[in-house]
Amino acid sequence: MIASSSRSRSLVPSAMAFAIPLPQGFHPLHRNQCRLFLCRQSPSIASIPSYRPRQSAVSAQENGSSQTSSEKTAPEGITASSENHMESSLAPAVSMPKLYDAWFEPDHELASQACCAVDRAYSSGVRKMELQWPTVPNLEEIEAGTKLNFEFGKQVSRNLGMATQSDYPLIKRYLAQFCNLYWAKRIASCESFRDRTVWALSCDDVSKNRAEGYLENVRPGSVRNPPKKGEIGKDDVVMILDPRDTSAWVKGAKLLPQGGEGVVVFLNSQFNETYGLTGPRNGVLKGTEPVYFLKRVTRGYVFRSFPEPWLAYLEKPDMSVEVVGEFEKLPKLSEIAKVVREVSNNRYGGFYNDRYVRGFGGRL
Repeated sequence: MIASSSRSRSLVPSAMAFAIPLPQGFHPLHRNQCRLFLCRQSPSIASIPSYRPRQSAVSAQENGSSQTSSEKTAPEGITASSENHMESSLAPAVSMPKLYDAWFEPDHELASQACCAVDRAYSSGVRKMELQWPTVPNLEEIEAGTKLNFEFGKQVSRNLGMATQSDYPLIKRYLAQFCNLYWAKRIASCESFRDRTVWALSCDDVSKNRAEGYLENVRPGSVRNPPKKGEIGKDDVVMILDPRDTSAWVKGAKLLPQGGEGVVVFLNSQFNETYGLTGPRNGVLKGTEPVYFLKRVTRGYVFRSFPEPWLAYLEKPDMSVEVVGEFEKLPKLSEIAKVVREVSNNRYGGFYNDRYVRGFGGRL
């Protein structure tokens, strides 16, 4: 059986560690068989308590609760393991959007959740917002291409009026750039923004002029060649698409005139010079709030929807997700990654929950 090959022998300690009786005829080289078998039979999974909903911060405010976030104690079922981190087995008030249906019409759960978070933040007085999620369903494979990314690109091309044979090659070639414009259009339809002019300023050199006429209240432009002084109204929305270097963040924040109800939104920064979860927060960027956040970490995700806590999600071998940690304040990237990685290693070992292992869960 398993001892018949050198590769199989290396798997014996992992199987013994889980104390799993191997069925007759089982062979670990069968595609995904070993990985899913361990997932289903692991005693740790069977012992997971069932989810129970908890009251969100929004609900607490609506019910007239006087308890502030700094006074909040760990609710039943949550054990505080540090000042900021709490391990939770309860269902969050706002759950992470479903992979990967949330990107697609007609439900469009991701855009709907983001808009709700934006509206809550705006009504709470937030005027500098950071929004981040994978621009396409399979962001790590955007250069190689996947079926999901191809289907999403077709959706974007239709929404931007660029589905013709002459226009679609631009979408295909500059997928991330046009997808960010698409997301800007979605956010511009939020209740708080729909009656305003939304300036969607890209940090790249790709012209978006072919989408004009389909952008409704969105006006595309460039951070490098921004609108002239006086063009942006004090109540407008300035949206910076994929800001990376700190100078783009600072320049975007300074574009909005003072004295109005205008908003600056930093959308889908793929990386930044802080090397952390969020973008820079110094100087004119002080007070920038991460309003809606979905970012991949090792073997899981970090998720936040304003004004809820930060949640660490474990992505399991069957692609389902589970909350394994909660942070009341903005955590460090290393803190989130450590929580998710430790739960994954303790439950599945260091090998059986790797999405990139060929034949054992390579699933994109």
